[in-house]
This record gives sequence, C-alpha cells and structure tokens, in this order.
Amino acid sequence: MIAQLLALAVAAAAPASPGGGPSALPALDGADAALLVARMDRMGRMVSFLERAGRHSVILRPTSWVSEVHPLLSFDPTRPDSIASVGIDPTAGITISLFPDQRVTCVAVSDPARYEQQAQARLGQLGAVGRAKDGAASVVVAAVKSRAVAGYVMRGKLSCATEGPRTEDLLRRAARALARPPRRGPWASAASAEDTAYFVAPRFNLQVTGKLDVLEARGTNSLGGTTGVVPALRPGGPSPYGGVAPSGLLLLRARVAPDGVRRLLGRMGAELLSACEVCNPDIVGGLMGSMREQLTGEVMLRVDRVKAPPGSLRTRTARYSAVKHAYLAEVSRPEVASAALESLIKLGAVRTAQDTYAIKAGTESGAGNVFAGLSGTHLYFANDEEALKAALSMVAQAKPAPLEHSMDIFADPRLVSRALGQVSLLDLMSSRDLAPLVAAGTELGPLLANTDQLSGWYDSDGATQRFAFTWKLSPGPAPASDAGTAR
Repeated sequence: MIAQLLALAVAAAAPASPGGGPSALPALDGADAALLVARMDRMGRMVSFLERAGRHSVILRPTSWVSEVHPLLSFDPTRPDSIASVGIDPTAGITISLFPDQRVTCVAVSDPARYEQQAQARLGQLGAVGRAKDGAASVVVAAVKSRAVAGYVMRGKLSCATEGPRTEDLLRRAARALARPPRRGPWASAASAEDTAYFVAPRFNLQVTGKLDVLEARGTNSLGGTTGVVPALRPGGPSPYGGVAPSGLLLLRARVAPDGVRRLLGRMGAELLSACEVCNPDIVGGLMGSMREQLTGEVMLRVDRVKAPPGSLRTRTARYSAVKHAYLAEVSRPEVASAALESLIKLGAVRTAQDTYAIKAGTESGAGNVFAGLSGTHLYFANDEEALKAALSMVAQAKPAPLEHSMDIFADPRLVSRALGQVSLLDLMSSRDLAPLVAAGTELGPLLANTDQLSGWYDSDGATQRFAFTWKLSPGPAPASDAGTAR
C-alpha cells in the first residue's frame, strides 16, 4: 500500500476528513487517512531520500511502491515525463484516500483523451466497460456480473479512480467530492511546498519533507488531553537536565505536569514490580505515593546499551534487564525523599551507601540488581550500575538549561541497530511477541546502521499535541536521480 512510502514516519489510523488541498484535489469521506502531495514534479529530494534509504531498506525503495500510486494507470510518479505520458498533470498534486480494503486516487488531468484511453484499456481487462453520468461528472466502470469492480469518475479535468469490492460506493463519494468546492487544508502554503507530503485526518495531520539525506516530519494531534503513552506535560522551560548532551543508545528529557506525575510514578512502580519478583506491591505503592508530592516533574531517561545474549530474552524480567537504563527525576525536598527511600529495606534492599539501595531482582542465581536512591536533588531508579553512573555523571557535569519543548528525545541509530540485531531466532522461537523486533532488525537494522541522527520533540497544551521528528542518513554518493533536484 501507499503507506509504505512513509512507513518509518507515521502510522495514521484516525477517520479521514473530507478536506481537500490547495491543488483542488479532494479526500473522500470515511477514509482511514488521506495522503496529499501538493506537486508531483517537486518531489525530487523526497524521492532522493527514499532511494538512499532504499539501499538499506527494501520497503522504502520507490520501485516497491510506484505501482501502488494509481489503481488503473501504470506510471512512475518520480518522473514528470512518465506522469505526463498517461495524461496526468505533473505540475499538479495527487490525493490518495486510504480505506481498510481499498484506495481512491485523485489527480488533475492534462490530456483527458490520453488519460481516458489508457484507463479504459485497463478497465477492459477487468470486466465489461460501461459509462454513466452522476450530475456533471462522467463515471466509467468495469463490471463483472453487473457488479462494478473498478472505475473512475471525471469532472472537468479532475479524476478519481479506484479498484476493489467497494467501487460503486466509492465512485459515488468521489463524484460528490469533486462537485463541492475544495476546502482549506490544515497546512500553510502547501501549494508552494516542495518535496513535501501530507497525511491528513480529522484530528491528526502530518507534514513530511525530504531534503536529500534528511527526512523531517511535523504534525499535530488533537485528541483532547494526553494519549495513553505520554503523561500530561508542561511547556518547555528551565530544567536541570536541559544541558545534558545526548549520549548512549537513547536520551529522553521531559517536563511532566502535576497530573502526569502520578501516572509516571505508577509506571515506575510497575517496572519495579516487573523486575523484582520478590517485591511487595503494597510497599512499592506506598513508596511511590510518598514520592508524589516531592517530584518537580523534571525527568530524564538514559538508555546506556542493550545486552542480550542469544536465547536470553525468554522472560519478561530478562527483557527488562537487557535494556540497561537509568531514570532520574528532580525532587523538591531531598530530605523527605531520603526518608521515604528507607522503606526499600522492607523489600529486602541492601543499603550500600547513604541514600543508595540495591534490590535483588529475583530468586535465581543469575538475577541482577535494581538500584534506587538519591543523588543531591535527583531521585534515581536503574537496572544497571554502569548505566546509573553514566547518567549521574552527565547530569553532574551539565549546567541547568531550558528545554525548548515539553519533551525531546535523541537516539543513536547505530546502537539501536546493534540492539535489534541481538534479538535472535532462539528468542523468537521462545516468544512470538518478539516477532516485531526481529522484523524491525531485518528491515531497519541495516538502514539504522547507515543513519547519523534520529531525534524528535513533543509538545502538549492538554488539547493538542505537536511533534516533530528528524531522520538524517549518513552521507553517501548521490543517486543519478539527484541531478537537477537542487533548488
């Protein structure tokens, strides 16, 4: 499907809006999402990025998705001459409305005779071709046993086409969409945007821009409140972790709102219980409750590395232990937090120094330790002593600095690639829920190994989430198609 075009950037799943774009191409009511390219002939750098990325990831290669662009016509959407050869205007846009089992592609036609001739030739291979009128629109379908299986609708020089079991219904929707004036899209100056594609839904939109070696995505999500993954956040501002330089496999910094602190503590408590087989849930819950009023909302997560020997990921505890990480959270009254941490002794923790505790994660001889404690004003929770030392050292060396956004995240793509490569066939055989990681390692591992930067940020005002993501490939020789794409 067309979603492959930007498979690494988004998985849109909200119902689609009927809004069209500035190119006057409509999206259909009831679609899962709509993909808009404002001008096909200005996609040179986007295509170049996909070609470069496609050297290491088959799913992103233009050759793997060009045949999916139009249901009836065969052309290369990366080449203006190929687009024009089927009667479509390459200087106009294209809109693809995505349904669970079908898609509808709308284009501007530069040569109606050529367009219809080639479209009808394809329809003739699918069934008996018939023509009808729907208001001012002309509808041409291929039918099998009186049932439409494919077709297109033309109104002026705009056309929408589809193929599949819902052809009749979707062509009616397309005719209605072409009959109404285009609505303003939720983006600015899309008509003049170069190398840009848009995913649009009623409460969600994403703008993806290609710049040769760099793919940038920016979007908004208006769900009213926070999602199930991200706790409520505060706007950017002063943070004790703002000056910490990205390092390790992953670094995340965030400013959590008071409403989100409770959820964050609940998640940390669940992680502690998951890692510590012998921990009492009531004691863990009491500790987290006593910490609630002490946390300022400034938090940091640093993942140092992944260590997973073949066959070692069979249990949930083992998977938790494989990702070596440390959480840090600022507290307002260290003396109160220090007193609360003493309850860890009831869980069997060993006090190794002042405000420093180690808890055996399990009863097995090979079970590791979970570390909790306080360093200055920083409450910490970690599953690896080396990862903890690295995180505390980085915070001690850095100066407090403002965070520009509610949350930012940085990942070392090469370390991520190595981490995915540690999920072995033995692990997959023991647990099928590791299949997505195996697939990601196979498809994305080589691409990540040839990537320089993965970073992003997230803002939320309680009603609308705004986010951005940057993917920068390692420098390499330019593909032949890069010629002439410089602006």
